[in-house]
Amino acid sequence: SSDTDYAGLFADIGYSGKLINMKLENVNVRGQGYVGGLAGQSYGQIDKSSVTGVVYGKNNVGGLVGNLENSSISESYSTATVSGIDLTSDNEIGGLVGYVYEGVIHKSYATGDVNGNQRVGGLVGFSYRSSTISESYATGAVSGGTYFVGGLVGDHFQTTIRNSYAAGMVTGKSYIGGLVGNTFQGLISNSFAIGTVSGQSFVGGLIGSNFQTTYSNSFYDK
Repeated sequence: SSDTDYAGLFADIGYSGKLINMKLENVNVRGQGYVGGLAGQSYGQIDKSSVTGVVYGKNNVGGLVGNLENSSISESYSTATVSGIDLTSDNEIGGLVGYVYEGVIHKSYATGDVNGNQRVGGLVGFSYRSSTISESYATGAVSGGTYFVGGLVGDHFQTTIRNSYAAGMVTGKSYIGGLVGNTFQGLISNSFAIGTVSGQSFVGGLIGSNFQTTYSNSFYDK
């Protein structure tokens, strides 16, 4: 239902939860907040799992998981198209995960197109505080109505990205980047972007806006 929070095959995966080899095909998931093809929210461990189909929501929306906190995703992917249901107000929309807080994403990817308003990313919409994304990638086209739109991550706050890349076209208004739209006090290493990037202000091939983030061996090539 489009009126439901915590929408997905699992509404909420607890701290002791562990999902392995979960394969969901041709899903059609709709909700408001915390919406994912596999889980609306996860505090548990997800390994070797995947989603195909379409996922729609308003806030914290991802192809695999809507909201990932203090938990991990590894060797998993989503090919789902992920979209906000009101592109003037949706936030934290990601191809794999909408919002990550103190989480780990490793050897995972998303290939579906992603559409939202703010904090929109090909892999993750908003990655926050002590999270790590490694050996992961996104290839879908990413479109945001306003701010913080990135080929891999829309908004990146005190997060580490390493050995990862984005290949999709990225469009938005401000703070638009081929890899990351906006980054604050993070670390980016050995990562790159190759998709075309367009916007009105704070637009970069790799990063739209950088505040005290260190990056190395990372580049944009188009």
